[in-house]
Amino acid sequence: IFQNESKVETKEMMDRVRALNDDKNKIKSENNNLNETIQKMNKTYREATKKEEELRRVKDSLETEQQKSGSMKADLNNTKLKLENEQRLSFQLQSQLQSSRDQDMTAVKSLKLRCLKTEFDGKSTFCIVLKS
Repeated sequence: IFQNESKVETKEMMDRVRALNDDKNKIKSENNNLNETIQKMNKTYREATKKEEELRRVKDSLETEQQKSGSMKADLNNTKLKLENEQRLSFQLQSQLQSSRDQDMTAVKSLKLRCLKTEFDGKSTFCIVLKS
């Protein structure tokens, strides 16, 4: 009886060892699957970190370019205002120059007429003196 009990116990123990080995193999397989999943997650995390860093650099670059663009727009607006002022001034000076030329031409014509009148009066007087 003792031998039979011992065989039964041995068989039960062997069954338990097999069951534990099966559990151990399942757990190893699960552990390997989890390690693969962790490796994939780590790879995904590294890629996401790289993309996040690249996105940050692009964002910083964009902000810098937007600041430059804003500065350039302000400069452009100032330059446009200066150009408009210069054009107004140029137009005023052009008008003044034209007015001055017109006045000079009028003065020259007036002087020519006076000269002609003086010359006429002189010749008229000379003719009157000769006739008398």
